Amino acid sequence: MTAVITVMEPPDIFIPTKNSESTLRPCLESVIREFPESKIYIIDDSDSEGCLHIAEAYGVLAVNGGGMNVGSARDLAIKYASTEYMIFVDSDVTLERGFGRIAGVEMKLGADFVNSYVMFGDTNNPTLMTVSEWTRKHGMGVNSFAGAIIRTELARQFRIPHMSAGEDGAFVKVLRRNGYSVRTSLGLIVSHPMTDREALKAYKWYGYSAGKYISVEKGVVRALKVARLGFRVGRVETVILQIRLSTAWIHGFIIRKLEIHFP
Repeated sequence: MTAVITVMEPPDIFIPTKNSESTLRPCLESVIREFPESKIYIIDDSDSEGCLHIAEAYGVLAVNGGGMNVGSARDLAIKYASTEYMIFVDSDVTLERGFGRIAGVEMKLGADFVNSYVMFGDTNNPTLMTVSEWTRKHGMGVNSFAGAIIRTELARQFRIPHMSAGEDGAFVKVLRRNGYSVRTSLGLIVSHPMTDREALKAYKWYGYSAGKYISVEKGVVRALKVARLGFRVGRVETVILQIRLSTAWIHGFIIRKLEIHFP
């Protein structure tokens, strides 16, 4: 019988919220399912008390964000973390089944920072799922706090930038610069509901992000593979998206090589 690796100490989990009433319930239900013994906090900056009432109904701890942006809310969360690892979860995603078990393995193995893989849109849409599986297979992902495992001492040491957007990428950049490991675990999956059009745009950024960290040889191979995949599936939307992924990879490669920052 195969032993399951677990951590002795359940990680504290933090969910920044801002008028997130429509998505918070399924988010909390998935977190509680995967981490039944963890302390779960919302860092709330909503205009009403809707999120606070939901948190109370689920027995979740609530912290007043005090009008902060999302980066400040995440940084505030560090003060409440009392475990070796902390996990950030966005309020508009749900954790897929098995997230908690795989997170336990990652923490037991001594990870510094591990991203989850974000699956966008309707999981019943075959075009989106074809693209999702392709991006997972080829290791594409983005630096995101949508479902991220962080060693708490590193969060305290480097702090999370007080930014309304991009705080995740900025924090990861600091970790890399200081020699800490940052990677995406393709087994840690979160689902982000959105329209098909929004999902197609989101997957484009996977190609962009991958372009910043892979070699030109691998990039050419990937570009050829996406073209072949698109035509094999025979869906116009898939072909178009794979072309966008390829051009996004080139975009990311240029930024990495020339250090150009496009708007």
